[in-house]
Amino acid sequence: MKKFIFLAAFCALLNAAEITPQCQRDDAKEVVVCSDKKLGNLMWQDGAKIAEATFEQAKDYCENLNFAGYAGWRLPSKAEILSIADKSKYEPAIKREFKYIAGVGASYWSGDKFEGDKNRAWIVVFKRGGDNWSELDKQNFVRCVRDAQISQASQNTPSNNNSANLHNDSKVETPSLAKSEAAPAARVAPPSNEAMYRDDSKSVVIDSVYKLMWQDGADIFEGDWDEAERYCENLNFAGYLGWRLPNRLELLSIADDSMVINKSFKYIGKDEYEAYWSSTKNSNSSSIAWVVVFEGDDGYWDDISGRRFVRCVRQY
Repeated sequence: MKKFIFLAAFCALLNAAEITPQCQRDDAKEVVVCSDKKLGNLMWQDGAKIAEATFEQAKDYCENLNFAGYAGWRLPSKAEILSIADKSKYEPAIKREFKYIAGVGASYWSGDKFEGDKNRAWIVVFKRGGDNWSELDKQNFVRCVRDAQISQASQNTPSNNNSANLHNDSKVETPSLAKSEAAPAARVAPPSNEAMYRDDSKSVVIDSVYKLMWQDGADIFEGDWDEAERYCENLNFAGYLGWRLPNRLELLSIADDSMVINKSFKYIGKDEYEAYWSSTKNSNSSSIAWVVVFEGDDGYWDDISGRRFVRCVRQY
């Protein structure tokens, strides 16, 4: 019996980590390949020369890029570039497999424009790994991505340069202006809303891809971080045990690119702008943890003594 309990707990830990993209760096090609159940297999540019550009220049730069012998690059979606942030780290808050970054406070473009103002687009700032927005004519850094399963036939397409500035140990190069007629690379879809559905009889929401069950009852617990953790660990809800506090990426997975909570969820806090605890603590300070606000922002670090809402999760 003890052996069975140990194995069950071990499997639960493995499943809990599955939502975190698994990445591996190819030093010879200066790329990082990350795998995620919803985002798929993505290859990330990770060379020493880092482009800085306006939004349109950044799009052209990626679409015309031939790097490491591959074409088919593009600007990442907001969900994709947030997936390589590591909230347990700080300055820079990026997954350890990435070798090059344009300074700890550098902001990087996503390919998603801001829903409320099409003159702005989402960026990710790797000082803390959070998102923000920027005017399209501002200069931000560029990290291109491509589908790792792209066909071999398109991998050796010649590329044209564009007007993005390339940074390499403070040296700036300005490539000649050119415009490619090639069609933009196909975009990898953000986490799919269709992967989630609500079981009204049990007041839970099921994520059929990540194999997660989310609490979605009318009574929403509010407490500090320690109380939130204990609440989930002791929860018996909808006839199930084994609940826990979700990590940052799990909470982000139930929102769309505009950070609006998935339509399958029926209940939220007092209003849609309330913050929810994640289990992700800051590696430099155990007194702060990440909270997610379902209002166009991926959240912020908060003192664990504060009172926030709780939405527990479990594997199923």
